[in-house]
Amino acid sequence: MLTAAFVIAGWVIFMLFWRTLARHSARVRAEAQKQIEALSSRVADLEQTIAIAHALRSPETDAKSAAAVVALVKQRVVVRSVNKPPSLHPPGDPWAQQGRAGVQSSHDIAQRGH
Repeated sequence: MLTAAFVIAGWVIFMLFWRTLARHSARVRAEAQKQIEALSSRVADLEQTIAIAHALRSPETDAKSAAAVVALVKQRVVVRSVNKPPSLHPPGDPWAQQGRAGVQSSHDIAQRGH
């Protein structure tokens, strides 16, 4: 009889721990999913920003970037090649044309009256 009581008590304790572990696991999983979604959104924003920056990049900018890297690491750095990634928006895309026009007009000194 005493053995049966110990077995039943052990089983009840096991089930309580199992349920607690399952609840905690579900909470941790939900929090991790929220963090993954937030990071995925941030990565998408950064990828879009990088694509825009690459579209506006010039050889002078590459040279300045290389100079900045040299200054940062304090060692000679050789840039062997710079490849322009494929554009997300081809040159004929109206959305891209509108964006380029906006950027170019914001840098138009004659329009500002200077």
